[in-house]
Amino acid sequence: MLFRSADKSCHACVEVVKMGRACLSTNLASYRFFIVTGLTVTTWKVVQLCFGGFYPGEWQFLYMDIIAPVVFTWAMTTCCYPAAVLAPTRPDSSLFSADMLMSILGIHALFGATIAVLWVTLVNEPWFEGYSPEFLAYIYDHATPLAGSSIMLTGDNYIAASIFLIVCVHLMTSALAYSRGGAFRRPVYKSLPMMATVVLVLFLAFSLLYGGPSRYHCLFREIGRAHV
Repeated sequence: MLFRSADKSCHACVEVVKMGRACLSTNLASYRFFIVTGLTVTTWKVVQLCFGGFYPGEWQFLYMDIIAPVVFTWAMTTCCYPAAVLAPTRPDSSLFSADMLMSILGIHALFGATIAVLWVTLVNEPWFEGYSPEFLAYIYDHATPLAGSSIMLTGDNYIAASIFLIVCVHLMTSALAYSRGGAFRRPVYKSLPMMATVVLVLFLAFSLLYGGPSRYHCLFREIGRAHV
């Protein structure tokens, strides 16, 4: 970011320090977000494959691997504006400090616990019926590089649909929390791109949850409220 101070006096040093701290805070926030994104996507895929034998849907992959990281990172960079007052302390620049590790592992532990509760709750419902081993064996035995999309069809179930909604909101909440103003940046609610991104993600999640069925819901392998 190119920064120029309109103040030509020695007070410009304060503005430069404030901007430097804001940039450092934004960089660390982006670092946290990418680590959380990597842990979230890995846990999401491995848990579904190991415990359910199914993959996420195609558009769920596209959203998580392309759309979400690009859009959220861009929105987080728009929060890089200094606070009005120079803080008495500087931000911690360590990538392995206790605060850094807890801010990442704590939110990921909450995500893992939410998935566990969701999975156990759905499996114990009297109407729930998972994929049979014979069905999964047939899908994987007939999957080829030219017809591998059949594996993605395994994501058309209640567990995968519910976890995807949790993943959407989880990443949005992480990006919003890491972009908070604090002592070094202006309040996050003053960033219109970040607020617009939050609204769009919430619209996506609630429309998939309460709308449908439609082609839009089929793209994301979501059941929709009217589907039985």
